[in-house]
Amino acid sequence: MGDRRYRMPLALSFVLIGFFLWVAENAATLFGAWSYPHQEAAWALVHPSKFGAWALLVTVSFVLVASWRHRAAEPEPGPDQAGAGGAVPPAGAAGPG
Repeated sequence: MGDRRYRMPLALSFVLIGFFLWVAENAATLFGAWSYPHQEAAWALVHPSKFGAWALLVTVSFVLVASWRHRAAEPEPGPDQAGAGGAVPPAGAAGPG
């Protein structure tokens, strides 16, 4: 690959991951790892709507982990920071009474 960087839109990567998970699910049902009710008599493809479900699951998982990592990277408010959001009252301001 060398020094060249390759780029791909994030949404496309989610769709591709969802597609390959759907393909893997079809392979697993074909080889009998499990089966769905519509596959009892004979094997059939898993419904294509599951492809969208897999893509949505990957997207939501990515967003949740990214949000969690962002919060974990924020510094904890110290004792010199008061109130929600770390707002510090100006010097000489009257405190709650």
